[in-house]
Amino acid sequence: MGIDLLLNVVAIESNSTPDWSAAKRRIEAPELSDLDRFFTYWDSDGDLKAEAHQDSTYLENAKASLVDELTSFRKAIESTYRRDMTRFSLRDLTVFATGGLSAGAVPTELYDTISSLHAIGALGAAGFLAVNVDEGG
Repeated sequence: MGIDLLLNVVAIESNSTPDWSAAKRRIEAPELSDLDRFFTYWDSDGDLKAEAHQDSTYLENAKASLVDELTSFRKAIESTYRRDMTRFSLRDLTVFATGGLSAGAVPTELYDTISSLHAIGALGAAGFLAVNVDEGG
């Protein structure tokens, strides 16, 4: 297995503003039983889901962490320059991309942030479109 280029890309219509309140409501709304998409993404062997069901603090801790990640993502896209993300226009979309090589740790902190927020549905609730960059998809 070699080193691959990993990209995480989201886009939003250029004339729209993200609905941050809707994203936060999406993060705060689910019960543990509603997190299947999140666990499917982050928990391929099912261990995390089993642990979460045994830990009464898991859901609230996860929600708090996701709210923090939403704040980080918002700061990133509202900043004028980031070394770990690029933005560009494509037709009537503003596109945000982060990534890097698969060697070692995740390519950027924003890479996991976007993954988590997408998996919980927060980015979709805010008005972002996920861009599929997988070769098979």
